[in-house]
Amino acid sequence: KQTESAHMAMVSNAPAMIVDGSNPRSERDRLNARATAVSQFLDKRVQWSSMLGQITSALPEGTRLTGIRGSALMNQKRKRAVKSTPTTLILKAECVLDENGQLPESVSQLTETVEQIDSVTKHFERVELSDLRRTMSQETGIAGAEFSIILTTNSNDNG
Repeated sequence: KQTESAHMAMVSNAPAMIVDGSNPRSERDRLNARATAVSQFLDKRVQWSSMLGQITSALPEGTRLTGIRGSALMNQKRKRAVKSTPTTLILKAECVLDENGQLPESVSQLTETVEQIDSVTKHFERVELSDLRRTMSQETGIAGAEFSIILTTNSNDNG
């Protein structure tokens, strides 16, 4: 009798069984489809923090980032035509000139260095150095240079 009453107590506290005739397979399929969609979404996302960390660690000594601006792929409909703007990352930087007043060779080779970073090659096709100009520090009087590192995809990519 004790085991029977213990069994009855356990059964009375158990969660109700599904008796509405629903099929758990359809719920599983729906959840699998959702998980796949989230996975595909994350695969297309740029992991900005790790990418920027890798880029800054590749910067030559005496060079620092001063600005970051980015834009994601965006399709625009205009008069029945779809125009895509490419994903772009613009990094503003500055460096100290070498003892001869020239741009350090390591800065000249910076595009090749950045192009070799895995996270960059995964999301961007082109890396270029642009907007190069000489500067003079107001505080220190040290000659330097400002420039931009521009990373872009093709406008028809899903970058």
